Amino acid sequence: MVLLIATMLLIIGVGIGCSRNNILSPSVLTGSVWLFCLLLWLVLPHGLPSMTWQVMGSLMLWTVGLWLSSMTMQSLRYAPYHEEADVTTRTIYLAVSLLTVPGLVVFAMNALKDANSEGWANALRMAAIGRGDDGEIYGGLQVIIWQVSYMLELYYADKSSRWRVVVAGAILLSFSLLTMSKWGFLSFFLTTITILYFKKKITLRHILIGLGVLFVLFVGIQAARYATDFDGVNKNNFAVLYLLSSFTAFDTLEPASAAHWGENVFRAFYAIANKLGISSVEPPSSLLPFISKPIETNTYTTMYPFFKDFGYVGVVVAALLMGSLYGYLFKKAQLGGAFYVLLYAMCVNFLVIQFANEMLMTSLLAYVKQWLFLLLPFLATKYKVFIRNNKSLVKIDD
Repeated sequence: MVLLIATMLLIIGVGIGCSRNNILSPSVLTGSVWLFCLLLWLVLPHGLPSMTWQVMGSLMLWTVGLWLSSMTMQSLRYAPYHEEADVTTRTIYLAVSLLTVPGLVVFAMNALKDANSEGWANALRMAAIGRGDDGEIYGGLQVIIWQVSYMLELYYADKSSRWRVVVAGAILLSFSLLTMSKWGFLSFFLTTITILYFKKKITLRHILIGLGVLFVLFVGIQAARYATDFDGVNKNNFAVLYLLSSFTAFDTLEPASAAHWGENVFRAFYAIANKLGISSVEPPSSLLPFISKPIETNTYTTMYPFFKDFGYVGVVVAALLMGSLYGYLFKKAQLGGAFYVLLYAMCVNFLVIQFANEMLMTSLLAYVKQWLFLLLPFLATKYKVFIRNNKSLVKIDD
């Protein structure tokens, strides 16, 4: 444990020094997230079993591999990308967002019909994750458009267009509220601070204040979902459940024990093959199985799919590949291009949540759609999709 903590401190220190003091670099975020969880493990009375080599060894391989590969990619030289997002495409996204809001309202009204003694908040949450009348998880392309529209409007916000970011942000926050999604609020917060931090609009102090407000909000959501008062939520148990339980859950896994080769890492490809009838193997559910002992949880850290499919080798290879990707995107974002700042803002979500879940490979198809919607406004500018030929506007004198 001492060696792990020392390693995280080293990762943070070197990461800050090699990232021009940017606290949102991949290595700084990785070291900070795991250091925070490890310190909580030591100071909180949790009663969980001691960490084994499987947990600590895998974590060491993961963090060091991600750190070294991201630092390597950051050390390389890249050409800046300064293409701007097309205003017309942004307006289309915002209009689509407004037109699809009634669907969210209808969803909420239908969900509240199922409200019982467990309360309205729990009814909304159960409907959102597919336990309502239709049995479908609430989502769709409109949610992706809401997310992309908000990021674009936030990045380009100025005094004359603040109403646009307010509208886009209100829609996205309403989605998180009406689905009682802590992840939705966390993603909104992380995306917002990343964009504003890269634009030099906020500092570390603002981020820390925001984290405090976010924790209070999460406790409030937890109280609402379980129909209790705010003071009735045990803050210690809340932290243990959401920040520490994944360590213990990871220790229950058998390395390289997946039923099919790479079924968790390549879940998206299994899903496509099954949909096309090429393969009879169904992809594993994105909702991981719950364990009840020693604590009830279904979070296994970001290392889950790689360890489950390929063991320790999978953890190392994944750390090197993921670190390379994050390091590349971070360095491109540092060069100032809007597209890469927004793309890296998405990746910050994966880096921060790594103590609990793996997000990228598990939901790859959804994120590919998100990236494509983000790319379209920049392509529209590059190829002048909405700009008329100047020659047609030239007045010919007699």
